[in-house]
Amino acid sequence: VFFFLMIRRPPRSTQSRSSAASDVYKRQFGYRARTRQKFSKPFRKTGAIRMINYLTAFRVGDYVDIVVDGAIHKGMPHNIYHGQTGKIFTVNPRSVGVVLAKQVKQRYMEKRIHIRVEHVRRSRCREAFVERIRKNDELKHAASGKGQHLSTKRKPVEPRLATVVKGDIRYMHPQVFKEVF
Repeated sequence: VFFFLMIRRPPRSTQSRSSAASDVYKRQFGYRARTRQKFSKPFRKTGAIRMINYLTAFRVGDYVDIVVDGAIHKGMPHNIYHGQTGKIFTVNPRSVGVVLAKQVKQRYMEKRIHIRVEHVRRSRCREAFVERIRKNDELKHAASGKGQHLSTKRKPVEPRLATVVKGDIRYMHPQVFKEVF
């Protein structure tokens, strides 16, 4: 009869941030809440699932980017890992184990998660580093053939050298101030 009296409300004396109030008015949301844009596919990438997802061979030690495919619900990681880069520590028949660093307050924790291969793609984070090492090895090999020692350390950009500015110097002669009304 008096159904509205059955709803539990905090007493008037409690503050809005007290434990009694938080039990009643707690924010509730599911595992995939607020992921409408994050898990949506990009323009012209909808439709059939790409076969390259299954044909890519992953190995232990590879760096991968976690990019969640919203069309495949199995093996989907939590949305907090979407866009992160990690390193593969195990390979299973349909999934890979990825170790990554998750920021928790002021520190980084190592997290090990298993994700299906549809939600990972090979990362390009080490391409520039590997290319630089390859070029340095070629330069070292060429220098050792000539009997020279070559340092391949990166150096910071040095300040510009001092120069004297020369040019046609013109003086501006000030005019007497005149009031215009």
